[in-house]
Order: sequence, then structure tokens, then C-alpha cells
Amino acid sequence: MEFNSFSRAQGLFGMFGQAPKMAPSFSCSRGQGTIEYLVIIAIVVVLSLVVVGIISSMGGGSASTISSATGKISQTSGSISITEAVIDSNGRGFISAGNNTGAGLTITGINVEGVEVDSTDISWSSFGESGFLLENLGDACSCDGFVGQTKTCEIIFYGRSEFGIDHNYKIITTVTCLDELSLVDESNVISPVVPIINSPVVTLFSPLDDAIIQSGVVDFNFSVRSVDTNVLDCNLKINSNLDANHILINSLLLSDTNFSIRYTLPLEADYNWNVTCYPLIGSGVNSGFDRNISYFVPIDPYVVWLRNGLVGYWPLDINMGDYSSSNRTSGQCQSVACNTWNAQMDQTTCQRIGCTWSGSCIGMTNICPDNNSVGKIGGNYDFNNLLMDHIFFDTTGLPMGNSPRAMSIWVYPRDKSNRYYILGYGVSNQREYRLSLNEWTDVALDACYAVWGAQGAVIDVNRWNHVLVTYSGSGSPQFYVNGVHYATIVNYGSPSVNTDAGGGTIGARGAGCGWWDDASMRGGIDEAAIWNRDLNTDEISWLYNSGNGRSLT
Repeated sequence: MEFNSFSRAQGLFGMFGQAPKMAPSFSCSRGQGTIEYLVIIAIVVVLSLVVVGIISSMGGGSASTISSATGKISQTSGSISITEAVIDSNGRGFISAGNNTGAGLTITGINVEGVEVDSTDISWSSFGESGFLLENLGDACSCDGFVGQTKTCEIIFYGRSEFGIDHNYKIITTVTCLDELSLVDESNVISPVVPIINSPVVTLFSPLDDAIIQSGVVDFNFSVRSVDTNVLDCNLKINSNLDANHILINSLLLSDTNFSIRYTLPLEADYNWNVTCYPLIGSGVNSGFDRNISYFVPIDPYVVWLRNGLVGYWPLDINMGDYSSSNRTSGQCQSVACNTWNAQMDQTTCQRIGCTWSGSCIGMTNICPDNNSVGKIGGNYDFNNLLMDHIFFDTTGLPMGNSPRAMSIWVYPRDKSNRYYILGYGVSNQREYRLSLNEWTDVALDACYAVWGAQGAVIDVNRWNHVLVTYSGSGSPQFYVNGVHYATIVNYGSPSVNTDAGGGTIGARGAGCGWWDDASMRGGIDEAAIWNRDLNTDEISWLYNSGNGRSLT
């Protein structure tokens, strides 16, 4: 089957009027010249060529027709309107239609009751009209037995918009059945109905106006309805920024359809939001109003409370910094002369810690633990049981003597073959206050040649464990391991709390009581903290958080 289109702009019908089915006869007076007679014959030939020839697309003007049918129709899909549809008993048809999309179309084919029409691409201007002459329809929408009557047929236009998007426009329309198509005067044709294209309707749902958002990742929910034209996409507008995020739709929405756009707010602040949707026809529209929201993460009351008395806090995420409220020097790796431990050194150990061996260990070393991106909370530092593989910190402002204090830390030991010093300070005999692992008991508190232990506490290897010791200022320090309180026993000597300044370390022992190469931590350490007060059981439970831990930042 084939079809062609034609243009009213050429004015053929207005110029020549109506042509009958058969070639007409003419009567002339003797006064008429031969030239006039030849002109009439030429008109008949031209009209015959119009019926069977290729008919170009039409840009505008009133609707065209190729039949003598009366009672013209006005069928519309919202995007395409049909003002004339006729078919004859020879399988030829004609459709006069208007492009109401507001954009240029390229017609790539027509389907009549399932029969595809072969064609080359035909351009159809915005709000323009075209007539389509259909050949060899066969039984599609056949008029056999219906001549002089009407019937209902389905017609589908296949088109491509000027934006390169393919569309199908289906119309159920009334078709007039004729014995044979003929040309008529255009004065018999009514103009097409150009429907009013309603803009999409956008309704905002959530977050509600004046809502307080406590997470930066927000789902913005809305609905869209558009009965006249496809909605191409919708853009989320954050503080008038239309490029925030978008969702591709490209469909006709006959009823309210819900959508959601996820967006991450960059920082805690006040925002307003809206959604603008762009239809195939017309301009972008939004709900007509914004909604105001506030992104604010409230500080947990326990965080506020636990910052009270916090005099040392090392999250160990991306650096060794002390995040407490004090002005203490941040954690750092300490540069030490390699010959400090010559009595303990062999060549292998000397070179392992980055020093030079020349009969004895010489030079300077500054071995630091490795920063990892994944720890208990955020990042952590990983220690490799190397001499000097530790973090050093200033002890200014930390609790001294027998004043109250608490220390909390998360550890991830790789083995339990040696004692590991994890957090503490002090330098003199029986004047340290230093948490350790595997020193007679799995968890211990070393005062230098005097040690307390947590009776029955178990530290698991290759997993995170929470270790906390708190001291009220009298009696013995109290141990909590993975949220559980354990009785304090004496592992060695006669320990007491009488701490002096200096020797603050994470991951190894302080210099005052002697370095132990095998006592440097092997594994991960995270969230080290020191308070100048005793912690109660509720605070300890909150810090442990059922094994999930908490940050104090």
C-alpha cells in the first residue's frame, strides 16, 4: 500500500473548482476561440494527474479533501486531528489531518486497520495540515457493501518529532464509504479542530513544607498528569537550580502518576525545592510553588554529654589529630634515634624499623602506622608490631595523680601471641596508666611493674572489640569489654593510680618504662578517647551501641 501527501498552499482546488468523476464535456459558442478550448482540456489533464500523482505535504491553511462526501468529521487524538476520511470500493483512501503537536513531525508511515502504508518520510510542519492519498488498501477498512454509508476504522500515524523522538498517534475515526474518489472544490471543506493543549499538572508530595530533614539523602516525591502531550522529563529544582537531578519519562500520563527523585543535600542548611516538567508540546511547568525544608542533624544528647570532660579524642579516620576540646598537640609519629635500643637490636630488627645497620643500629626512624579507609567507624590506623610503630601525643591537660578518668578504644588484634599496648600515658615506675592486651589476662591496665586485669574478659582476634576502663578517684579501675563489666584483679605487683606526665602513646608503650619491640600492636585501632571524669554504665552502654560503636564528632 502506498500513500502520498499534498499541499493546499499550491491552491489547485481553489483555482480549478470541482471536477466530476468522468471527464466532462463542454459546450462552447462559436465566439469562443481555439485557445480557450485548449485551456479547458489542459485543466482536465492537470486534475487527472493530481488524483494519481505524488502529492507533497502541506504547511498550513484550511483542510483539504479529495471526496465529494458531506458531513465532515473532526476526530482528534490531541496531537493529530482528522477532518476528512474517505475510502472507495477500489481500495483507495484519503485522509485530511492536522498536526497539532506544536512541533514539526516527519511522517514515516500510516497504518489502516493493520495494513501498513509504504512511504518515504514526509515533513509535516507545526500546526500544519496535510492530505494523504492512500493506494492499494485492499480489504483494510473495506467499503464493500457500505457505499454511501459510514464505518469506524482505526488509523495510526507513525511520526518522528523534530527532537528525534518516535511517536505513534492512534485515532478511531469515522470513514465515509464512496464508490469512487473524486476531487471537489475546497469550499466544501471545514477547518480542522485545533485542540487546546493543556500543560502538565505537577503536584508536590514530600518532603512537606517546613519539614526538618535529618539525613542528607532525600527522596523528593511528586505526581504528574498530562492528557494532551507526552511528558519528556522532570527536573528537580533545589534553590532554583534546575540541574539538581532529573527523571526521564517520555510518555503520556492520562492520570496522576507518582515519581520520586533522590538527591543528596550537600550540607546542613535551609533549602526550597520544586519540580519542573517538560512536555513535548509547550514550555516547562512546575507546581507553581516551592516547598521549604531544613537539613539539620540534631546532636544526640549523649554526644553532648559525653563531650563533657573529653580531654583527648582520636577518631583516626584520615589523620592522627586530637579532636577533643583541649589545645593539646595532635597525634603524630615521633622521630627517634635508632641507637636508642642498640642493646636490644640485631641487624634484622634494625633494618625492619627503617634504620641503618653498621655493626650497630644507627640513624633516625619515624615509623608510622598505616591509615585505612575502613575501620570500626570511618577509617582506622593499622599497626604492624614494629618498634616505634605507634602514635605519640602530648599529655598536657590529661588527668594526673589519682584524679578520676576514663579511657575508651576499639581494637582489632590479628593474634594473641604477645602483649600489645594500645592506649595510655605516664613514664615512671608504677606511675603509668596504660591499657594492654594479653598481659596475663586478655585485657589489662599496666602501671609499670604493677598490673591490674579484667577477670574472665575475652578479646577475639580478627574482629573489633571495645575496651573501656573507668576510674572514680578511689578504689580500683573498672573494666568493660564489649559492653560487659568484668571484675578487677591484680595480675602483678601492687598497682595504684598515681599517673605522671609524658609518654602518651597509641599502639605501643611509652619510653619511660622501657620499649618492648614485641609489645607494639599488631592490628587495627580506632576511636581512642580519654576523659577527666568517671563514666557511668549508661554512657558506657551508649558508646558500645550493641557492638556498632559511636563517634563523638
